[in-house]
Amino acid sequence: MRWVLLSLLAINMLLFYKNWGSIGSSEANNRVLNKLDPEPFVNSRRCSLLGPIESARLQDELMTTLAEYRITAKKISKKVPKAPKFWVFIPPAETRSEALAMLRALRERKIDSFIITSKNLNNAISLGVFDNVDIAEKVMNARKAQGYTVRMVARGRYRTQYWLLLDSVSDALKKNTVLADKIQRQEIRDIFCKTVDS
Repeated sequence: MRWVLLSLLAINMLLFYKNWGSIGSSEANNRVLNKLDPEPFVNSRRCSLLGPIESARLQDELMTTLAEYRITAKKISKKVPKAPKFWVFIPPAETRSEALAMLRALRERKIDSFIITSKNLNNAISLGVFDNVDIAEKVMNARKAQGYTVRMVARGRYRTQYWLLLDSVSDALKKNTVLADKIQRQEIRDIFCKTVDS
Protein backbone atom coordinates (compact mmCIF):
# COMPACT_ATOMS: atom_id res chain seq x y z
CA MET A 1 0.00 0.00 0.00
CA ARG A 2 2.84 2.37 0.85
CA TRP A 3 4.46 1.72 -2.58
CA VAL A 4 1.23 2.57 -4.39
CA LEU A 5 0.96 5.87 -2.53
CA LEU A 6 4.61 6.75 -3.21
CA SER A 7 4.20 5.85 -6.88
CA LEU A 8 1.14 8.08 -7.25
CA LEU A 9 2.94 10.93 -5.50
CA ALA A 10 5.96 10.56 -7.81
CA ILE A 11 3.72 10.59 -10.92
CA ASN A 12 1.93 13.74 -9.68
CA MET A 13 5.27 15.49 -9.11
CA LEU A 14 6.49 14.60 -12.62
CA LEU A 15 3.28 15.92 -14.19
CA PHE A 16 3.49 19.08 -12.11
CA TYR A 17 7.08 19.85 -13.21
CA LYS A 18 6.25 19.06 -16.82
CA ASN A 19 3.28 21.46 -16.82
CA TRP A 20 5.13 24.12 -14.79
CA GLY A 21 7.89 24.20 -17.41
CA SER A 22 5.42 24.75 -20.25
CA ILE A 23 3.73 27.60 -18.34
CA GLY A 24 7.00 29.47 -18.12
CA SER A 25 7.92 28.97 -21.79
CA SER A 26 7.66 31.96 -24.09
CA GLU A 27 5.78 29.89 -26.69
CA ALA A 28 3.02 29.07 -24.17
CA ASN A 29 2.88 32.72 -23.03
CA ASN A 30 2.55 33.89 -26.65
CA ARG A 31 -0.35 31.48 -27.22
CA VAL A 32 -2.17 32.94 -24.18
CA LEU A 33 -1.44 36.56 -25.17
CA ASN A 34 -2.64 35.98 -28.74
CA LYS A 35 -6.01 34.81 -27.40
CA LEU A 36 -6.52 38.08 -25.47
CA ASP A 37 -8.23 40.96 -27.21
CA PRO A 38 -5.90 43.91 -26.61
CA GLU A 39 -8.26 46.48 -28.17
CA PRO A 40 -10.08 47.55 -24.95
CA PHE A 41 -6.78 48.29 -23.23
CA VAL A 42 -4.74 49.93 -26.02
CA ASN A 43 -6.11 53.47 -25.69
CA SER A 44 -7.71 53.18 -22.27
CA ARG A 45 -6.81 55.92 -19.84
CA ARG A 46 -6.22 55.19 -16.18
CA CYS A 47 -8.18 57.13 -13.59
CA SER A 48 -8.36 57.19 -9.83
CA LEU A 49 -11.53 56.69 -7.84
CA LEU A 50 -11.61 58.34 -4.43
CA GLY A 51 -14.09 57.08 -1.85
CA PRO A 52 -16.50 55.94 -0.69
CA ILE A 53 -17.18 59.34 0.84
CA GLU A 54 -19.59 59.65 3.79
CA SER A 55 -21.86 62.41 2.47
CA ALA A 56 -22.54 64.79 -0.41
CA ARG A 57 -21.28 67.64 1.78
CA LEU A 58 -17.92 65.93 2.32
CA GLN A 59 -17.79 65.10 -1.38
CA ASP A 60 -18.13 68.83 -2.15
CA GLU A 61 -15.45 69.72 0.41
CA LEU A 62 -13.01 67.21 -1.04
CA MET A 63 -13.73 68.43 -4.57
CA THR A 64 -12.95 72.01 -3.45
CA THR A 65 -9.73 70.85 -1.77
CA LEU A 66 -8.64 69.00 -4.90
CA ALA A 67 -9.42 72.06 -7.05
CA GLU A 68 -7.04 74.09 -4.86
CA TYR A 69 -4.30 71.70 -6.05
CA ARG A 70 -5.49 71.97 -9.68
CA ILE A 71 -6.88 68.46 -9.68
CA THR A 72 -10.18 68.15 -11.50
CA ALA A 73 -12.73 65.71 -10.18
CA LYS A 74 -16.10 64.42 -11.30
CA LYS A 75 -18.82 63.60 -8.77
CA ILE A 76 -20.24 60.10 -8.82
CA SER A 77 -23.07 58.84 -6.65
CA LYS A 78 -24.48 55.35 -6.61
CA LYS A 79 -27.45 53.79 -4.82
CA VAL A 80 -26.42 50.70 -2.88
CA PRO A 81 -28.98 48.30 -1.37
CA LYS A 82 -29.14 47.94 2.40
CA ALA A 83 -30.73 45.13 4.37
CA PRO A 84 -34.53 45.41 4.10
CA LYS A 85 -36.90 46.17 6.94
CA PHE A 86 -39.89 43.92 7.55
CA TRP A 87 -43.30 45.53 8.07
CA VAL A 88 -45.96 43.52 9.90
CA PHE A 89 -49.55 44.76 9.57
CA ILE A 90 -53.22 43.81 9.61
CA PRO A 91 -54.75 44.35 6.14
CA PRO A 92 -57.04 47.37 5.59
CA ALA A 93 -60.49 47.37 7.18
CA GLU A 94 -63.55 48.31 5.09
CA THR A 95 -64.19 51.52 7.05
CA ARG A 96 -62.38 53.87 9.38
CA SER A 97 -64.70 52.93 12.26
CA GLU A 98 -63.83 49.22 11.83
CA ALA A 99 -60.13 50.11 11.85
CA LEU A 100 -60.57 52.16 15.05
CA ALA A 101 -62.46 49.30 16.73
CA MET A 102 -59.63 46.87 15.80
CA LEU A 103 -57.06 49.35 17.11
CA ARG A 104 -58.90 49.65 20.47
CA ALA A 105 -59.05 45.85 20.77
CA LEU A 106 -55.31 45.55 20.08
CA ARG A 107 -54.42 48.26 22.60
CA GLU A 108 -56.62 46.63 25.28
CA ARG A 109 -54.38 43.58 24.83
CA LYS A 110 -51.32 45.87 25.22
CA ILE A 111 -50.31 45.33 21.59
CA ASP A 112 -48.40 48.29 20.17
CA SER A 113 -50.17 49.36 16.97
CA PHE A 114 -51.39 52.33 14.93
CA ILE A 115 -53.63 53.01 11.92
CA ILE A 116 -51.96 53.43 8.55
CA THR A 117 -53.23 56.30 6.41
CA SER A 118 -51.25 55.82 3.19
CA LYS A 119 -53.24 55.36 -0.04
CA ASN A 120 -52.78 51.67 -0.73
CA LEU A 121 -52.94 50.64 2.96
CA ASN A 122 -55.51 53.15 4.23
CA ASN A 123 -57.22 51.77 7.38
CA ALA A 124 -54.68 48.97 7.80
CA ILE A 125 -53.05 48.60 11.22
CA SER A 126 -49.30 48.54 11.61
CA LEU A 127 -47.87 46.13 14.18
CA GLY A 128 -44.29 47.26 13.68
CA VAL A 129 -41.34 47.55 11.34
CA PHE A 130 -38.39 45.27 12.16
CA ASP A 131 -34.78 44.96 11.06
CA ASN A 132 -34.71 41.25 11.83
CA VAL A 133 -36.95 38.87 9.84
CA ASP A 134 -37.06 36.37 12.71
CA ILE A 135 -38.51 38.96 15.09
CA ALA A 136 -41.02 40.07 12.43
CA GLU A 137 -42.15 36.48 11.89
CA LYS A 138 -42.43 35.94 15.64
CA VAL A 139 -44.73 38.99 15.96
CA MET A 140 -46.75 37.90 12.91
CA ASN A 141 -47.20 34.34 14.22
CA ALA A 142 -48.15 35.59 17.70
CA ARG A 143 -50.89 37.81 16.25
CA LYS A 144 -52.13 35.01 13.98
CA ALA A 145 -52.35 32.74 17.04
CA GLN A 146 -54.59 35.43 18.60
CA GLY A 147 -56.93 35.17 15.61
CA TYR A 148 -55.81 38.19 13.57
CA THR A 149 -55.16 38.16 9.82
CA VAL A 150 -51.62 39.45 9.51
CA ARG A 151 -49.32 40.22 6.58
CA MET A 152 -45.60 40.89 6.35
CA VAL A 153 -43.74 42.70 3.56
CA ALA A 154 -40.04 43.37 3.07
CA ARG A 155 -39.35 47.03 2.39
CA GLY A 156 -36.22 47.66 0.35
CA ARG A 157 -33.83 50.32 1.55
CA TYR A 158 -30.95 52.05 -0.17
CA ARG A 159 -28.09 54.29 0.80
CA THR A 160 -26.11 56.56 -1.47
CA GLN A 161 -22.37 56.09 -1.88
CA TYR A 162 -20.40 59.13 -2.99
CA TRP A 163 -17.15 58.99 -4.99
CA LEU A 164 -14.86 61.34 -6.88
CA LEU A 165 -13.41 60.32 -10.25
CA LEU A 166 -9.98 61.83 -10.91
CA ASP A 167 -7.75 61.73 -13.98
CA SER A 168 -4.66 59.55 -13.37
CA VAL A 169 -3.44 61.45 -10.31
CA SER A 170 -3.23 58.81 -7.61
CA ASP A 171 0.58 59.19 -7.53
CA ALA A 172 0.27 62.96 -7.11
CA LEU A 173 -2.21 62.44 -4.29
CA LYS A 174 0.09 60.04 -2.49
CA LYS A 175 3.21 62.22 -2.93
CA ASN A 176 1.62 65.47 -1.72
CA THR A 177 1.68 65.00 2.07
CA VAL A 178 -0.61 67.98 2.84
CA LEU A 179 -3.23 66.79 0.36
CA ALA A 180 -2.80 63.15 1.40
CA ASP A 181 -3.47 64.19 5.01
CA LYS A 182 -6.72 65.90 3.99
CA ILE A 183 -8.02 62.83 2.17
CA GLN A 184 -6.44 60.22 4.46
CA ARG A 185 -9.69 58.41 5.30
CA GLN A 186 -10.56 57.86 1.65
CA GLU A 187 -9.56 54.85 -0.39
CA ILE A 188 -7.90 55.51 -3.76
CA ARG A 189 -8.50 52.93 -6.48
CA ASP A 190 -6.75 52.92 -9.85
CA ILE A 191 -9.22 51.95 -12.59
CA PHE A 192 -9.74 52.21 -16.34
CA CYS A 193 -11.71 55.43 -16.95
CA LYS A 194 -13.85 53.59 -19.48
CA THR A 195 -15.36 51.36 -16.76
CA VAL A 196 -16.96 54.39 -15.10
CA ASP A 197 -17.99 56.19 -18.30
CA SER A 198 -19.93 53.20 -19.62
